[in-house]
Amino acid sequence: MELNKAITEDLKRLNDDLQALFPELRKLPHTGEAAFSDWEKICTSIRKQMAEETIRVAVVGAIKSGKSTLVNALLGGDYLKRGAGVITSIVTRIRSGSRLKAVLNFKSWEEINQEIEQALLFFPYLKRSNENRGFEIRQKEARAALKKGLQTLGSEHLITNETRTTQSVILFSYIDGYDRVSDLLVTGKTLVEYEDADFEKHREFVGNESLAVFLKDISLEIRNERFEPHVEVADCQGSDSPNPLHIAMIQDYLTKTHLIVYVISSRTGLRQADIKFLSMIKKMGILENTLFVINSDFGEHDSIDNLKELIAKAEKDILLITSTPEIFTFSALYALFSTKGLPLSAKDRSRLAQWRKDKFLTSFSKDETIRFEVSLMDHIQRGRYRLLIQNHAERLRIAASGTAHWIQVHQDILTKDATAVAGIVDNIRKHQHRVEQIKSIIKTTLDGALTKLKQELKVEIDRFFYTRSSSIVGKLNAYIRDHQVDYKGYEGIIASSGFAGAMYQIFTDFKQALDQFIAESINPEVIRFLRTAEDQIQSHLETISSPFEAMVKDALAEYNRSMISLGMSPPDEGRPKWQKTDIQWVKEISGIKIPQADISMRYSARIKTDAVMHFSIFSILEWVARVLKKELKNTRNKEFRALEKGVFRMKRETEKSIGLHFMDYRENVKFQYLFKLADHMSTQVYDVLVNRFQDYASNLTLLGEQVTVGKADHARALEKIGIYKEKAEEITRSVNRIRGMIETVN
Repeated sequence: MELNKAITEDLKRLNDDLQALFPELRKLPHTGEAAFSDWEKICTSIRKQMAEETIRVAVVGAIKSGKSTLVNALLGGDYLKRGAGVITSIVTRIRSGSRLKAVLNFKSWEEINQEIEQALLFFPYLKRSNENRGFEIRQKEARAALKKGLQTLGSEHLITNETRTTQSVILFSYIDGYDRVSDLLVTGKTLVEYEDADFEKHREFVGNESLAVFLKDISLEIRNERFEPHVEVADCQGSDSPNPLHIAMIQDYLTKTHLIVYVISSRTGLRQADIKFLSMIKKMGILENTLFVINSDFGEHDSIDNLKELIAKAEKDILLITSTPEIFTFSALYALFSTKGLPLSAKDRSRLAQWRKDKFLTSFSKDETIRFEVSLMDHIQRGRYRLLIQNHAERLRIAASGTAHWIQVHQDILTKDATAVAGIVDNIRKHQHRVEQIKSIIKTTLDGALTKLKQELKVEIDRFFYTRSSSIVGKLNAYIRDHQVDYKGYEGIIASSGFAGAMYQIFTDFKQALDQFIAESINPEVIRFLRTAEDQIQSHLETISSPFEAMVKDALAEYNRSMISLGMSPPDEGRPKWQKTDIQWVKEISGIKIPQADISMRYSARIKTDAVMHFSIFSILEWVARVLKKELKNTRNKEFRALEKGVFRMKRETEKSIGLHFMDYRENVKFQYLFKLADHMSTQVYDVLVNRFQDYASNLTLLGEQVTVGKADHARALEKIGIYKEKAEEITRSVNRIRGMIETVN
């Protein structure tokens, strides 16, 4: 860790030193304003990217598995609220910094109202003067009406499949938490910060569902020496949450994650919910970057042998999902309580003292904790981070060695006569002409390859999102059509709440089931498809560009030989290596993100209108039948027939809504993600190839024409050049030393 931190700081310093040299070099005779602009761009981008790059570690697991406790133990303090509960839907992101700060990212009022409006579809107990205007939570009358309506809901509307319904949780939470949150968002702002002494206030938003519902996420800044500022650790909420929207939020974060830590409670072992979630991660194509932690509860195990039996069983279960798992078993709470300087309550001190009496369990836990921390840091540093640093070091080497060579050529020319200078300038012109030819060939080839690649991607994207039965849209439509409603199961609701109450509950159950199917089956397929497409982009462009590496090397070798023949020093290449362009790095520096597959169904209000209309028609027919004294076959017949019509319309509108959504999403994936990513990737591949062709001798032709003029100026210039040359060469040597250190560590 210390070595990597030192390397990072050295690179930043050398980058700044090189950038500071360019204004001085422009003061030399016959040096134009445009000189060094390409190298300056490299230095500026290195500084910017090193500040923005992030290595993300997601801590995931079932509810009450000990995720927050594990994160606290890693951070060396009780920063996160432990045992936040079932309902919390937010992701808490933590980075190290210079102070304690919590930034709460709230939903906008528009987003809140839209979410409430969706939960209110078919809600039978809310009277509104104008339904077309939509719900506005900031209106006192609207909140009062909704609160009154919620109080009329029976248990059949609040619980389904032994869990609280998503719609009821959303509505109750928004109403209960409004007064507390409205004071914070009075100006319409969506970011609220708590610093230093107020830092602890963020906890109440994590553990209170009526406040957490207003949040998108929370980011924390803490004082921590273990993780560098570019490392982000995220505490993701329960992977077995009953709310499918929570799962979708975790999935969205996992698409940006470089490493996953999956926590399993030793009290329960690997449960069905864990297996389902891990299978989903595998389907997304990101399970290979996962560390497994069996969080040992000392109170559940009477001996080390008992704990090892559970470990063996868990390992056996995990092996069914992945063939090479890294598994660690320790008590996160014991690791947290053992943190030096951590204030503990009397009860916690007593628990810690009791645990320490069992030398076998605590010793085993300590050893496993150390093994886990070493592996975690190794994954962070040896994996993504060193790849990023390697890229920056190579680019800085190109700029530094190019600058040093420019200064050397400048110095040599100022000391030679006109005939020698003419030969040098002629050689440089020939080299520049050859370079331009090679650049043109590379650019033309890459542009052609990019056009072909986009055509291939378009076909595959359209095929993936097509409406045929084997596509994801086809699977969704099939699920909707095949969804069965047991109308007899709603007889009790019809009796107690009438047709409207039954229709509301049918819709609630249907939406819950469909959202769960989307989260567990559709979203992972979409993410896996996008990752496959990313691999296709990288592989295609690398295959096209790799032959040009030899061409670049030959051109540079030819230039070096000709410079030596003229008595000039060739540029110091410092063992240049082919830089593989990493697509994840390109995504990071370009800011391109996977579009969220937010398939929240925007049902048309016509579903409700149509269902009520059919119920009214059947009611009139029943009345007519009574007037004509015809026998009624079934007193519930009209309700069931009306419900069937309502469900039919609900399914049809859902299919239409999903079809429109995926049409828009397909175009976003195509033009705002994969095509953009291909463009940036192609540009990056081109830059990597031609960066070593930087114009070492910028403006030297002008210098050659005026070399016999101003001898006194040349003398003063030579004195300064000697100083600049020494600085540039020292920077080059230092960068090459760092490159060697990175290679040795890797």
